[in-house]
Amino acid sequence: MPQTVIHVCETCQRKDVAPENIRDGEVFADLVSIAANKVEEVEVKRFRCLAGCEEACNLAIQESGKFAYLFGRFDPIEEKASAIVEFARLYHHTEDGVVPWRERPEALKGHMRGKLPILD
Repeated sequence: MPQTVIHVCETCQRKDVAPENIRDGEVFADLVSIAANKVEEVEVKRFRCLAGCEEACNLAIQESGKFAYLFGRFDPIEEKASAIVEFARLYHHTEDGVVPWRERPEALKGHMRGKLPILD
């Protein structure tokens, strides 16, 4: 069975937060990985820079034969990570990747940065 992949940018750092040893993207990638731990339809992969630095934290959700989505402007918190994984689970069970607006987790609304066409 194909899996939905969440690519989480591990290099993201919000501008309003002073840089420290651990980047926001690393924290967020850990939280998304923990949230996805028991969701077999979803795989989390860390990615070095999704080029959305102005709106960290960023991630992409994709699966072969479906639209891909870019999300950003997240605080690296558990609520957002869980919402991302729930969206990815819903996305996985669609034919083309389109999750109806009313079914999307409330915590994701306002965070979509783009939707990319189906490649194959």
